[in-house]
Amino acid sequence: MKSEDIQTVREVLSRMQTPYENIEDPVTLVIGCGGAGNNLVDYFHKLGVDGITTIGINTDSRHLEHIEADKKVFIGKTITRGRGAGGHREIGEQAAELAQDSLNEITRNSDIVFLVAGLGGGTGLGATPVVGRIAKNEGAVVIAICILPFEAEAVRRSKASRGLLDLRNIAESTIVLDNNKLLDISPGLSAEEALNIMNKMISQVIINTRKTVMQTIMAAKSLEVSEIICGMESATIEEAQAPKANSHITLPAPIHADMITPQVPEVPNTPEPGVLEERKGELLQ
Repeated sequence: MKSEDIQTVREVLSRMQTPYENIEDPVTLVIGCGGAGNNLVDYFHKLGVDGITTIGINTDSRHLEHIEADKKVFIGKTITRGRGAGGHREIGEQAAELAQDSLNEITRNSDIVFLVAGLGGGTGLGATPVVGRIAKNEGAVVIAICILPFEAEAVRRSKASRGLLDLRNIAESTIVLDNNKLLDISPGLSAEEALNIMNKMISQVIINTRKTVMQTIMAAKSLEVSEIICGMESATIEEAQAPKANSHITLPAPIHADMITPQVPEVPNTPEPGVLEERKGELLQ
């Protein structure tokens, strides 16, 4: 069992409102906000993983129409007129606030919410923390998976640090993936290849975490959780995230792209590769 999986599972079990003994199948949502989040939701939906509901949220109505998901929520209609947040965090935040009733409805009765977003665009930056706060208020454990922009995109990169801080203040666990790591792994990647690798890594985190939670819950039917946790190896990952104030929870370390080995199934009919420079905006929106 990987150390990052163990840490995240501890968070899930400790924060669940429903006693683990009474849970047969935790209600799990994968919610993607903005362009990068929607791309992941589309990819994950096509994998056909049982027991997980996929939800796309966006201010860009056109992008939202072209993805596959169990549910879609178009936010900010009166503000953006379906054209996206234009990189403005405030617009993404306002759009999500105005859609609070819809967001309350889709997150109600959920146990685990995986919140995925690129921190380079307005919707990912602004709407994602709002969605996380609403899901948490509804009683869900929130695990945020954030994608950082390329270093060459200095403006987006500087905005991302604020968005990451907002999510860390809301989520029980924050996982950070850096697009620059993809270039380190293979400088010759096309945009489509880079997107697929990132989506595979995120999907593997989601699948592994939920699988481990389920196995632990099943084992807990006959054992105390303390006995199970004591048998797990402790995690020692660099850059461990500091605990929140007044919290007894020890948060897991951020996970970077080079820490995860993608092992999820291939999606049928993978699109032809494009040009990286032409699609960076789409990857990080």
